[in-house]
Amino acid sequence: FFLHGVCFFFLGEYANMILMSSLCTLLFLGGWLPILDIPIFQVIPGSIWFSIKVLFFLFVYIWVRAAFPRYRYNQLMKLGP
Repeated sequence: FFLHGVCFFFLGEYANMILMSSLCTLLFLGGWLPILDIPIFQVIPGSIWFSIKVLFFLFVYIWVRAAFPRYRYNQLMKLGP
């Protein structure tokens, strides 16, 4: 099984996305706690809640990256004064 150096770059990029989604879940969405304090939500374990919230952040992260264009270097230079 042979991996090129570019593969490690993309793996690192996705590892960063997972890490940032986990940190955002911990800091802004309450971590492993349920969204609402409804008894039926209390049945679901905290690890499942955490995974659902991380997957939500990953979905939003990938959605934003796909929706907005990425500028080339010459286009970025035109944005400045």
